Amino acid sequence: MKHTTSRSTRLLAAIAFTAVGALGITAAHASAMSWNWSYSSNSGSGNPSGSGSLTAQQQSDGSYLITSLTGTWDQNAITGLIRVHGYQGNDNLLFPTSATTNRNYISNLLLDFPGVSFKVNLGRWTEYVNLYGNSPSQPYGVCVSNDTQCNHPYGMFTISASSTSSVPEPGSFALFAGALGLLAGLTALQRRRNRLGADAPRA
Repeated sequence: MKHTTSRSTRLLAAIAFTAVGALGITAAHASAMSWNWSYSSNSGSGNPSGSGSLTAQQQSDGSYLITSLTGTWDQNAITGLIRVHGYQGNDNLLFPTSATTNRNYISNLLLDFPGVSFKVNLGRWTEYVNLYGNSPSQPYGVCVSNDTQCNHPYGMFTISASSTSSVPEPGSFALFAGALGLLAGLTALQRRRNRLGADAPRA
């Protein structure tokens, strides 16, 4: 019976350490990057412009899913990112490199045709804005919620690196918590056995 318990303890310890190791591997591959961004247009009426910062999570196809976006649009505060497919079919993807298999990707552009959408506070109402990739000759376009034809002038969208950090995926946190709990339980069990062994009467 004693040998069975000892084998079980060793097995549980191995599982716990494997879980902790798996967390490290997951965290290393889940990189979040932050960029400063800007958009400007010097042609047509309105001359829309904006700037701020964004954070994005790397995807398997080489693109990055934008998870947060802040800043200003035409001097009005951006109040948040619009969920995927929430306005003008946006996918909120960023393409800082050309290494991608995404079907909407446009060669050498940072945004694809569905683009990224966000909300802007105009005081009495909220405006929706969609920035999207168009073509190499007219790189980036803009749609806003009060312009159903999306005929704002084309302009330039740029990004510059801000920071990089490893961010564990949500499932990793649960894995890590479970591993810590298992290790704590094993430690308590070992201490209890040590106390029982010390208190046992000697022959």
